[in-house]
Amino acid sequence: MKGDKMEQARAAARYVVDALNPEDRFDVIAFSSASDAWTGALQPADGDSRAAAAAWIDDLRANGSTDINRALLEALAELEDREGDAAGRPAYILFLTDGQPTVGEVDQNNIVDNARNNTPDGRSVRLFPFGIGYDVNTQLLDTLGDLLGGRSAYVRPDERIDEAVGSFYAQISTPVLANIALDLGEEAGVDQVFPFPLPDLFAGEQLVVVGRYAEGGPLRVELSGEVNGEERLYVYPDRSLAESGGEPFVAKLWAVRRIGVLQDEVRRNG
Repeated sequence: MKGDKMEQARAAARYVVDALNPEDRFDVIAFSSASDAWTGALQPADGDSRAAAAAWIDDLRANGSTDINRALLEALAELEDREGDAAGRPAYILFLTDGQPTVGEVDQNNIVDNARNNTPDGRSVRLFPFGIGYDVNTQLLDTLGDLLGGRSAYVRPDERIDEAVGSFYAQISTPVLANIALDLGEEAGVDQVFPFPLPDLFAGEQLVVVGRYAEGGPLRVELSGEVNGEERLYVYPDRSLAESGGEPFVAKLWAVRRIGVLQDEVRRNG
């Protein structure tokens, strides 16, 4: 990243640091041909840490190539430190890049495997890749986001990076329900449910879940998840599935999701 793009990236990073919640912990990692962490360990989001991180971000300069694999592994390694964290508290990685892996491990399948194999045990890690420009490897970023329970986003070269990242972070910084599971019972015979696995739910969002079922009739719905590491269960009795037919647009919703999943598989696997 050079020129105006680099300044926007610095502004985006400063925005995220400023927007952290008081109880959060954080670090910042810059990467090019190598990776360079602000401190190398998670720090409390107090005034001193925010000011020091902002000063470090202001000194970042564009140089070298793009070692995505090393940056991801260093970020995941920092999340092994759970001191002071509530059990089950999620950890987020916001991953910004404007390029493809060009140094270190460049095989995208190996990068994905490394991320999968180095995710801390027992830790709810969410990776949110943010691609900038047209040169990013969307296949790699989408796969990493799906693998680690996040979602990917992209910004065109003519869009402002800082504004796009700010809007994206404002959305993901307020989780309403994490580690979501939906139980419709065995009698309904529900299968081919999308999205799978269910993503976390954030403030201002709605989660639309579609699937197919064999038999209509009465239904008891149980929605479970975690809020700040504490389990929550929501029960909706006396629901029902249409015996036959139903609203045609529902079937179209399922078909669109199914086609999308198949297209992603073709794009990723050939």
